[in-house]
Amino acid sequence: MSTTEANEVVRVAKQPDRSTTTSISDRAARWFLAALCVQFVALGLVQAWRDAPTYDESYHLAAGVTGLTRHQLRITPEHPPLPGLLAALPALAGHPDIPSGRSWRSGYSEGYAREFVAAQSRAGKLQSVMFLGRLLPLAEGVAVALLAYALAKRLFGRAAGLLAAAVWLTLPFTLGLSHLNGVDVPFALTTLILGLALLRYVRGP
Repeated sequence: MSTTEANEVVRVAKQPDRSTTTSISDRAARWFLAALCVQFVALGLVQAWRDAPTYDESYHLAAGVTGLTRHQLRITPEHPPLPGLLAALPALAGHPDIPSGRSWRSGYSEGYAREFVAAQSRAGKLQSVMFLGRLLPLAEGVAVALLAYALAKRLFGRAAGLLAAAVWLTLPFTLGLSHLNGVDVPFALTTLILGLALLRYVRGP
């Protein structure tokens, strides 16, 4: 082996293994995201258990539960039904009381929402049923962070993806939205799914 060849072998050997470096960076990013998601979920579960029902949640939960059990969408027909129906699935495990009165027969959503909450309160199930109805929205909040990471990473790199996820997972405002049964977080989730699909289509063959 000539001196030139020997020097080339040494030079190549001293170069860092890019695949190993990339793997370490990916692992660090995953651990960072996992830590942020754990704290987000932990805080969200505490707030979901402690917080009283909001004004809108009584509508969404009543509409979701009656939609699943009575197969009718007469409560809050102005909202897309899927988010409420999905959020109500865990709530059924709490065996909520489902009133059938004049408000239900007439489709008076405001009155029925009050009756639904009052029925849970009389049965001593209000806190548990509301908590169960908030679990899926909280999971959707985590999904928003992961999709924001994926979208920003594809557009601007891993650092931008981590920044996007960190901003979402550490803002009190987003935590406040994500542990409540509503339509804001599902709308954000749908927007990100469509954005990633569009990006994949544009960059595809």
